[in-house]
Amino acid sequence: MLKTVLKIALGDLLLAAAAAAFLLPNGLMATGSTGLALILARLCPLDVPAAVALINAAAFLLGLLLLGRRFAMTTLLSTVLYPISLDIVQHFLTRPLVEDMLTACIGAALLSGLGVGLVIGSGASTGGMDIPAILFSRWTGVPVATCLCAMDMLILLGQAVSSAPDRIVYGMLTALMIGVVVDKVIVIGAGQAQVLIVSPRYREIGACIRNEVDRGMTFVEICTGYEGRRQQAVLSVVTHRELPRLRERALSIDPEAFVIITDVKTVHGRGSTMAR
Repeated sequence: MLKTVLKIALGDLLLAAAAAAFLLPNGLMATGSTGLALILARLCPLDVPAAVALINAAAFLLGLLLLGRRFAMTTLLSTVLYPISLDIVQHFLTRPLVEDMLTACIGAALLSGLGVGLVIGSGASTGGMDIPAILFSRWTGVPVATCLCAMDMLILLGQAVSSAPDRIVYGMLTALMIGVVVDKVIVIGAGQAQVLIVSPRYREIGACIRNEVDRGMTFVEICTGYEGRRQQAVLSVVTHRELPRLRERALSIDPEAFVIITDVKTVHGRGSTMAR
């Protein structure tokens, strides 16, 4: 539990650092609750952290009423921590870290993507615009990712009214890069390799994987294409560190074995995410 809370807190701190160090001082457009706060701050006598807190609080109450207490609790920490972190970081960063717009975009995307990835990877939500997107998805059947993208585009358009054309381009570029970084961060450490070995000596190879590599394996019924012979192949999932050893041992048993190696993002089951 403590590890999860620390990951969420670090994620919110990185999000705040991205906004305070790169987005806000360089006048770049933002998505999510930060982007909406920029619009609200122009219309009302509020600073950005206060506007973020107001938006997150409203989204939290909406989620609590319509999505239930369990879901709302996963967003509570970020609802509180992000605006506080943003206010604190802004006090320490009184001027832009970089003045080059492209560098600012990259810095914002890396920090924001890492922050969001840590929060989502912990099984929590960053709150803010996530909740309206989930609600809209439930009401219309449109995928959540599509709803989030549409809302981000609307928020960018709302800022584009008072932004220079180059800021609009940089804002869209930042949003795209954040999405890429989030996808990568979520699967860090989860990537493994699936190995399929076709060999008449499948029993020996299977025993080697089980006893020497210390990994589970499954025999899969196959029919060879050239000879039409029915036999079994060995299927196993190993970490990238274990992969060279498995391949070396399999080929030492049968140098003519047909070995197929495929990267997989996530694995769930006994021996991977469950105790053996």
